[in-house]
Amino acid sequence: MQTGAYGLVRHPIYSGAIAVALGWALCVHGELTVAYAVALFVLFAVKSRREERWLVDRFAEYPDYQRRVRRLIPFVY
Repeated sequence: MQTGAYGLVRHPIYSGAIAVALGWALCVHGELTVAYAVALFVLFAVKSRREERWLVDRFAEYPDYQRRVRRLIPFVY
């Protein structure tokens, strides 16, 4: 599936969780919650990198999808 949310980012659930964490950090104005959101981003970046190695081995078209669609942040990363 490469449409909808998967057309914007390769891991939309991770992106959503990061967005919620950042939104919560902005709501409570907490430096510690911002640090938690950044830690969550790092965790998902590492986790998605490992998962993508498995996906490349399983699906021949996945490298092309990786070139076209960003990992976690649309148009950025």
